[in-house]
Amino acid sequence: MKELIENPLYDVIKILTGKEPPNFVKGKTSTAELNDEEFLTLQDFCSENAVLNWLTGIGILEAADVLVEESINNGNIVVVEG
Repeated sequence: MKELIENPLYDVIKILTGKEPPNFVKGKTSTAELNDEEFLTLQDFCSENAVLNWLTGIGILEAADVLVEESINNGNIVVVEG
């Protein structure tokens, strides 16, 4: 069953950090959609809020990209424009 998702990247980062990510992440499906400043800000956010203290910001972002991409590719989610 496909689920309609509006903020997939935001949702995954929220789960991996336990915190609400910055609003500029809403509506994105990949970190490739972020500009350099947003990417670095989000990387710092992830680093500072990792649910496991040994996770890195870049590791969380790479994992989030893969989780969202695979969910879209295998049809588990459909991204809706907000």
